[in-house]
Amino acid sequence: MVTIIHVLATTAYAQIANVSNYAALQSEASAATGNHTIKLTADITGTTQFTIGRSLTLVLNGYNLTINTSDVYGLYVRNGCQLSLDNSSGGNFNVTTTNSTDSAIGVYVVGNGSAAMVTNATATNNGIGVYADGSIINVLGNATGVTVGAFAREGGSVEIRGNAESTSLIGGSGAFAQTDYATPATVIVHGNVKSAGSNGSGAETRYVNAIVTVVGNSEATGLGGIGARVTDGGSIIINGTITANIYINVGGIPKTAAEYTIPPAPARTGYRTYTDDGTNVVWMRE
Repeated sequence: MVTIIHVLATTAYAQIANVSNYAALQSEASAATGNHTIKLTADITGTTQFTIGRSLTLVLNGYNLTINTSDVYGLYVRNGCQLSLDNSSGGNFNVTTTNSTDSAIGVYVVGNGSAAMVTNATATNNGIGVYADGSIINVLGNATGVTVGAFAREGGSVEIRGNAESTSLIGGSGAFAQTDYATPATVIVHGNVKSAGSNGSGAETRYVNAIVTVVGNSEATGLGGIGARVTDGGSIIINGTITANIYINVGGIPKTAAEYTIPPAPARTGYRTYTDDGTNVVWMRE
């Protein structure tokens, strides 16, 4: 289950740094130690990577913080730092990288204890929308990337309140979880997962303890697109429908909607089970 960084209700903060420009925001966010609260007093746009150097609460105060950069990462959080978001008075925190390398990531959060919340996250020219590497990411809107929309790896947890989408023309996954066979990785998408590329996947998991849950629908509209793909263990749960050339692929075996497995295969009440030999599993709500 994904740990949620809750949107904060109206709170009386003991110490607040008011900022109205990106230089001041970067200075406050990159200080070496301690918890902190930063409050916007104007709309702010940053054109370089936003790095979090200590745990902090960002109070939007009805204003918008927009990161739109050609740097590899749009937002970078590490070393156990946590970025909480207070949007109780309105405002949005949107992060975009336009970097064209394979390493591009809109929101990259790495390391045990590290966490971040944003409104929307995008990688427009290559790479991944959000990447939780042993960490926690909460997106209040959408996560969009070229290769992957939302990715969780080895202890990572991602929760997307909107959609997770890959825009690649070849391959790509809307939501993808991968483990080291032991440490769980989880992605939950409350909206839809989408892949536009040929042979792409709406939702994908790889290795044991990797789980993707889709509350909405899975769409893989490219040639050979797969609605849900599970390899080397792991599982996918979809509450909505699948629109794809290949309905499901489990362990390299394609399955049509009619090819679900009758128990005693791994069962989930209210769901149809699609599996190879029980190693790779997709559950579709009946």
